[in-house]
Amino acid sequence: MKAFLYSKNITRSYLLAISLLFAGSALFAQAPASLDQRFGVLDNGQKAGAGFQNVIYATAIMSDGSLIAGGQFTRYENTAVGRVAKLTPDGKIDTTFKCPIGANSAVTSVAVQPDGKVLIGGAFSAYNNVGRKYLARINTDGSLDTSFKIGRGFNNRVYSIAV
Repeated sequence: MKAFLYSKNITRSYLLAISLLFAGSALFAQAPASLDQRFGVLDNGQKAGAGFQNVIYATAIMSDGSLIAGGQFTRYENTAVGRVAKLTPDGKIDTTFKCPIGANSAVTSVAVQPDGKVLIGGAFSAYNNVGRKYLARINTDGSLDTSFKIGRGFNNRVYSIAV
């Protein structure tokens, strides 16, 4: 009889622990596909405004949680960005990533390498006014990685990149 009561108490304990685990995660977790209200909130608590002024075609998450976006846009929150932008995890423009000229046409794909450098592909023929036919690699600060050589480049736009 003692063994039965002992196992019954253990079963109750496990059920209680599992119930608390689910209840706790439900309290602190965001519902799937819900909007993260913290993203895009400025330091003074105000909501961010304009965002990207044109189409975003591709995004990638960097190891520090920041986001790289590529597209047809040339501005983010009234800051010049050359069709490539880096946002901090809370949605603010990363001011250490500078590419006001950037790509001269749409960036349709982005991929982050393990070293933090970013491959971009698209319809462009130049990045920061340097010839790069449809594919370029940029450094963590947004500058062109001139050590990345692709010869004459591709004969048409790049739609997808995998690392």
